[in-house]
Amino acid sequence: MRKTAPYRLLDVFTKEKYCGNPLAVFADASEISAEEMQKVASEINYSETAFVTECNDRDANRWSVRIFTPRSEVPFAGHPLIGTAGVIYSSLNPGKRKIFLETISGTVEIFVSGEKENLLWMSQHEPEFGAVHEKKDISEILSLNQNDLADLPVQDVSTGLPCTVVPVKNILSLKKIKIKKDICLEYVKGRNAKAILAFSDESYNSRQNVSVRVFAPYYGIDEDAATGSANGCLAAYKLKLSDQNTINLISGQGYEIARPSELYLNASRAADRIQVKVGGEIAETGEGFWYIGL
Repeated sequence: MRKTAPYRLLDVFTKEKYCGNPLAVFADASEISAEEMQKVASEINYSETAFVTECNDRDANRWSVRIFTPRSEVPFAGHPLIGTAGVIYSSLNPGKRKIFLETISGTVEIFVSGEKENLLWMSQHEPEFGAVHEKKDISEILSLNQNDLADLPVQDVSTGLPCTVVPVKNILSLKKIKIKKDICLEYVKGRNAKAILAFSDESYNSRQNVSVRVFAPYYGIDEDAATGSANGCLAAYKLKLSDQNTINLISGQGYEIARPSELYLNASRAADRIQVKVGGEIAETGEGFWYIGL
C-alpha cells in the first residue's frame, strides 16, 4: 500500500474562501524528506506550503514546522505559520489557544483570540533595520518614476525574513507598479532582503489604514496575496518613524491580483525594544491525502 500524508487547504488573512493567501498544510510530514517537501511545494505552486514535521511537546503545544516556496525553503513566513497554527488548534491539539511553532529562524508564538476563535495573532522576532537603498534603483525595479516614491527612506527590515520596505506617495502609484523580474533578481543577489514591500497610506476601503503590494520573484512569487512577514516589517518601519509608543493598523493586500486580504498589525515600543504582532483570520477550503515517496 502506498504511503500517504494528510493535507489541509486554507485561505489565510481572510474570512472568505477564494480571497487571502492560499496555503497547503501537511499536518504529519514526519516521513516526507526535505527533497520531497520541495517537490510537493513546487507541484502545489502556492506561494508557500507548510509541513508539520514533529510534535516536540504536546502539553506545551510545541511543533516543528518547515516552510517551502515553489523554489526554496524559507526560515520564516507569516501566512504559513498563521495557517499551520489554525490547523493545530482545530484538529491536532484542539482548544489550546497558545501555540509555539519552531522554525529555522527560531520559535514563534501564536495566540488564538476572539469570541468565535477565528483570529490568530503571531508574535514576530524583534526587528532588525538594515540597508537604506537608492530610490532610483528601487523605482526602476518597480517601473516607477522617482517622484512616485514618498519622502521617506527605502530600507531593509526583518522581523524574521528580511524585506525592503518602499513607501510610495499614493494608491495610484502603488497600483501602477510592474515588477521588472530580471532587474529585481540581479539587484537582490548578495543582499539579505530578497522581497520588496511597497505601501501607501491611502487605503482600498474605509476599514483599512494602509495598502500594500509584495513582490518576491527570488522565491518564485511574482506578487504575493498576503504576506505576514513583510507586513510585520512594515509595522516595525512605521513605528520607528513615529513618535508614538504603539501603533495599530489594518493592512489591505492582494487587490491587484484578485485575492483581497486583510492583515492586523500591531507594533509597540518599550525600553528601546520594538515588539511586532501580525493577526488574521482563516477560511478552510479543502483537504485530502498526498502520495509520498519519490
